[in-house]
Amino acid sequence: MAFCLMVTVFGHHHMGCASLVREAGMATVAATNVPASATSAAVTGTQGDVYSVGAGYHATTCTETCPPNCRHSHGDKPYCDRETGNCLENCQGGWWGTRCDNKCSDRCEDNSCYGWDGSCSRGCRKGWVGDSCDTRCPGGCQGDTCEQYGSHTCTRGCKHGLHGHHCNKQCNRHCRDQDCFYDHSMKSTVCRQGCVDGWMSLDCKLKCPGNCEACSQETGECSRCKQGY
Repeated sequence: MAFCLMVTVFGHHHMGCASLVREAGMATVAATNVPASATSAAVTGTQGDVYSVGAGYHATTCTETCPPNCRHSHGDKPYCDRETGNCLENCQGGWWGTRCDNKCSDRCEDNSCYGWDGSCSRGCRKGWVGDSCDTRCPGGCQGDTCEQYGSHTCTRGCKHGLHGHHCNKQCNRHCRDQDCFYDHSMKSTVCRQGCVDGWMSLDCKLKCPGNCEACSQETGECSRCKQGY
């Protein structure tokens, strides 16, 4: 006997057309137009009967295959909504969306993302940050590493010659070897190797006094005088 019925698969209700066969008080259903090789799963009908419904297909006559990237949790077949074709049990790795037809960003670690919104589930590849790993770490960050969220401050310091939270500021050209860092306690840039001759102060922005050719970075006391003095 052919008829249409409501079945429940993992909490989702679906109408389906099938043939009913009863044996010893148990009803089984063979879905029409579904190949015999289709994987089946046990579900419960509205009258409490147990049915066997083919997986991997949808549409009025059950002839349309489910989207190819739906997660296969029944052998080699997925379950999808009979009316919409939307995947019912999430997506295969690397895909997201109701029909699992959107690729996870290649900036996601292992190309892994959540099926419902595409946000990266295992974090970002090196150099990228944000929920969808669509924001680049500042170019001056050492090792291309920065905070995943918030202001994306560089976490391993700056590349040579740069300073600042985002390593986007040049060290003073009067810093010896262009080597500097920002000291938060002093609230000042500090030239790590001191100043080139003729300059002083933590950030080497002040000239040595008078006829000094070189002076102490901290005190300004002449360490070498200009010729003739």
